[in-house]
Amino acid sequence: MTRSRLALRFVRNLFTAAWQSVITWVVIIAAITAIVALVASQFVTIDALRTRNFQLGTASSEASKRYDRLFDEYSKLYDESEKQGVNPSTTNPSDVPSTSTSGSAGVTGAAGAAGVPGQDGADGADGADGADGRDGKDGAAGSTGAPGDMGVPGQIGAPGATGSAGQTGATGAQGPVGPAGPTGPAGAAGADGKDGRGIASMTCNADGTWTVTFTDDTTQTIDGPCRVDVITIPTEPPSEGSQ
Repeated sequence: MTRSRLALRFVRNLFTAAWQSVITWVVIIAAITAIVALVASQFVTIDALRTRNFQLGTASSEASKRYDRLFDEYSKLYDESEKQGVNPSTTNPSDVPSTSTSGSAGVTGAAGAAGVPGQDGADGADGADGADGRDGKDGAAGSTGAPGDMGVPGQIGAPGATGSAGQTGATGAQGPVGPAGPTGPAGAAGADGKDGRGIASMTCNADGTWTVTFTDDTTQTIDGPCRVDVITIPTEPPSEGSQ
């Protein structure tokens, strides 16, 4: 019994020591992993800051160059305004302390590793409208363009003044007879005509002719029997012997 207990105790102690060793190694590995992750995170942060500083330096250098160019343009415009007799109300370029916003640029360092892209920032407010620039000089005349489409007809204009009479044209050919027109109104009564010649009397002559006397006292003889032979009609019937 004593040997079995000793063997069991030995195994138990060995198992416990093994578990303690495993737990210790797990803790050590977890700590090392956390330290490595922290160091890697710091490296990433350092690289991002280095890239940001490089971008800010580049932007600052470009802003300085842009400021210098704008200052030169401003000085030229100020001088031209004075030459043209205009007294500008802006600050004289000579009163500006310096035309540079930074010292001399140093040697550009080596580009760092690309950092993790940051989130887009919110859009800034719109800036105020700038002042209107001066009118430019007129450009050269362009070439003649192609004819445009025909426009819509315009309104009828006012009648013009009557022109001078033209020359009389040649007589044209006679046209066809037109249709009969409507009956016109009755005309005015005409003047009284001369008295006509009437028959005053007619006389039967012995020779069987007629003598016609007119109202103007003229006469005319007209042939024609004016007398008829008288035939006696018997009133008694004829006798048988006479038949």
